[in-house]
Amino acid sequence: MKTVSLFLSGLLWVCSASGEETLRELKWSEIKSTGQLLAGEVVMVTDGERGEALFVESSESTPTTLTLTRIENPGIRKDQYALVGQVRYIGVAPGSYLETLNEIPGQGEFFTRTLSPSGPMGLLEGESDWRPVSLPFTLTADAPRPTKITLNLCLRGPGKVWLSPLNLIELEKMEEVRATPGEWWTERRGGYVGALIGILGGFYGILGGLAGWLASKGQARPFAFALLASMVAVGAFSLLATLIALGLSQPYHVWYPLALSGLLFTVIGLAMFPTLRGRYVEAEMRKMKAMDGI
Repeated sequence: MKTVSLFLSGLLWVCSASGEETLRELKWSEIKSTGQLLAGEVVMVTDGERGEALFVESSESTPTTLTLTRIENPGIRKDQYALVGQVRYIGVAPGSYLETLNEIPGQGEFFTRTLSPSGPMGLLEGESDWRPVSLPFTLTADAPRPTKITLNLCLRGPGKVWLSPLNLIELEKMEEVRATPGEWWTERRGGYVGALIGILGGFYGILGGLAGWLASKGQARPFAFALLASMVAVGAFSLLATLIALGLSQPYHVWYPLALSGLLFTVIGLAMFPTLRGRYVEAEMRKMKAMDGI
């Protein structure tokens, strides 16, 4: 069970190792009450428990840029920050996107746009149910901190867009915001999970060889079978975590290493039980024959 505990501790470390800090939550109803809502309508979303959202609709056939709000004196301290939330849209013209204009004193305005083909920084095109959206920005180490962040919705034609309340966050590493919000670990940290599984596999390989040698000698039977039981337990936990990850729509780099390790540890562990048992029986038979020959 100590092995299982170490494996769990390693996964928890990977999941919790995040440098994200929320500076403020931007609720549309509060923004409206202070007169800072510049476009759209605050509505209550009935699907799930999402609560309020900002609804924006355009019937214009020509490109339109709508300024939704401006964040004055955002209080940015770190070099990397982002606006993150959820977006939903219907009938949006191709090429539409969300945009932030980051005003840096003495340097001007610099933009971030959701122009990627997919992911949290993906374009707004056609129709989509609620999905993550991220608008990150990176400052140089010696750059002044931004004094204003303007949020725009740029529509290339007609469309309907719903935007959840947003969080203004600071990060240690930009990969955190480029990841899908809610995922257990980023693709980069998925490498740490793979390394952890590899180390654990090597550990079991060494101890498995030792267990086989002990079985051939007929020694340490409880230890050998406890080792196999712990391997199966780790595999079963990984498979359970895989099912939970799939149920929560975790990305490939989260569920795949869990599924692979779960299958390997479970199948190999269960397959070794009869082999190990057979070796102990053979060792016992050899002892009995040796005693008969005396």
